[in-house]
Amino acid sequence: MRLPLIAILSLMLLLTACSDNSIYSKSYEIDGHEWHMEDKLEFEFDIEDNSKNNIISLTLRLNEDYPYANMYLFLETLGANQKSRIDTLPILLAESDGKWKGEKKGSLIEFVIPIFNGQFPDVGTYHLTLQHGMRDEYLPGVLDVGIKVE
Repeated sequence: MRLPLIAILSLMLLLTACSDNSIYSKSYEIDGHEWHMEDKLEFEFDIEDNSKNNIISLTLRLNEDYPYANMYLFLETLGANQKSRIDTLPILLAESDGKWKGEKKGSLIEFVIPIFNGQFPDVGTYHLTLQHGMRDEYLPGVLDVGIKVE
């Protein structure tokens, strides 16, 4: 009788330890693996408790066709208070020697890059719009772009 109880408790502990803390996660697959400068990616999530610390991370998957060691992004944020702001995010993707900073699996490189760590000023719905700010009209080698809020 004790063995099944121990097994159940162990399974519950394992499931609790592996739970995802994210309150929002969305990713866009980029058509043809070329992100056009006019393509704006939209994200919307709710913050129910602004007393907690939250982390917003950019999730990015590239292949080896991506030609640069960095990426500039324009991030427009419309807060729950309806105030808008636009930030330019410089993202370093590779070291000066060309070694990728993300996790490389074959020809795929995955990045999870924190872009905000703190408390949201207001409870409510937040809207984020993400657009690449590189000089090229098309960015080759971009497979997926997403946002994760924890």
